[in-house]
Amino acid sequence: MAQLRQHQDRLRQLQTEVFIISFGTDYWARVWLQETESPFPLLLDRERNVYRAYGLERSLLRSWNLPTIWLYTRLLLSGRKWRGIQG
Repeated sequence: MAQLRQHQDRLRQLQTEVFIISFGTDYWARVWLQETESPFPLLLDRERNVYRAYGLERSLLRSWNLPTIWLYTRLLLSGRKWRGIQG
């Protein structure tokens, strides 16, 4: 998200519109938008039709890489409570 935000002006110059697509719930989509202050529209695709149309696969190994695991480990060791995956 931060990288997209940094290039927002260039994307506009290229007449490119960015959409965030999630398969979460309405509630968690609103929470995410509020937390990230995303300047991009968020679309919900609970059935994952768009996800499959682009040939994307479900894979924890791709989303939970070593830097991500290390980040969560540090947060837990610092006393933060694990809230589980939130949508």
